[in-house]
Amino acid sequence: MTNYYVIGTEIEGRILLKRDNGYITTYENLADAQAKAEKIPGWSVYSLEKVEVDNKEDKKEDEKVEKKDEKAIKIEGVIEDLFENYKNMMIHVEDNDKVRLESDLDYYQRFITRLNEINKGRR
Repeated sequence: MTNYYVIGTEIEGRILLKRDNGYITTYENLADAQAKAEKIPGWSVYSLEKVEVDNKEDKKEDEKVEKKDEKAIKIEGVIEDLFENYKNMMIHVEDNDKVRLESDLDYYQRFITRLNEINKGRR
């Protein structure tokens, strides 16, 4: 096993990891990770272990996983958008940016509308 370090923050008991270009950045050196985390307010360093996994076991697990239907995929997309909006809202609360916070709150109604339309089969 190899130890790596990642930077992130904790919101509502969940750790959000810093991403660059869609990928989580890992650091082999703790000092490098700490230096990067210090530049972003509220971010900390977390330890990550890379574990070698037998691909044969992964293929068996993939076969057991049920295929998600289109409705479930759409709902997951809305939930991801909702969580991203929540992160932005927390930032705007900390910055006391009332205009953007109001915009974030307006998005919640849109998310609810999207979920209702998905449930009723309109989307």
